Amino acid sequence: MNHLEGKLGLIRSKGFNVKMAKYFFSIKLNSLALLMLKSLSMATIQEMKEKLQKFGTELKGINQAQFTIHPNSAGMIDRQCPDCKILFSVDDEDWGNIMDNAYCPSCGSNHSKSDFTTDAHKKLVKESVQRAILDNWNNNTPIPNTIVKIECILSHQNHEVCSTCGFKFMTDELASYCPCCGTPRPNLR
Repeated sequence: MNHLEGKLGLIRSKGFNVKMAKYFFSIKLNSLALLMLKSLSMATIQEMKEKLQKFGTELKGINQAQFTIHPNSAGMIDRQCPDCKILFSVDDEDWGNIMDNAYCPSCGSNHSKSDFTTDAHKKLVKESVQRAILDNWNNNTPIPNTIVKIECILSHQNHEVCSTCGFKFMTDELASYCPCCGTPRPNLR
């Protein structure tokens, strides 16, 4: 009997259904699932039910959690194209004024501005959410409204300003497009 089969047997004996157990062990064992199951194995069925209900309520609140990105000393925030993965920085105030879509300064692809979150920021948010969930589960600590504050660290060589819309941004290579209006290179300065 392997480790997973042993845990599933324990869950069955405690009255849990196997669907829930398979959810925790869906692709691979992870530390979050193991810690949660370990604490459940030491409780009565009623205690487990109450803890899971309270936990479910806390998890619903995570959808309203804020992930704050703080600009660097130059007022810039880091962005990354979801297609070509180029990293660039944009003026925080200018970026906040973009209504919906933005453009990659390198390949020109057009996406929702929220799609330009960097992979590093996504990883940091994921780790922070996992930590908040574990703290909630193990210590009954409420999941905070602000999960993580992200500091921008990128430094780019080329400072650009679009002559069409005035949008300010920075890249390591010469930009081909304005991230705000999509204007091609000749109108950038």
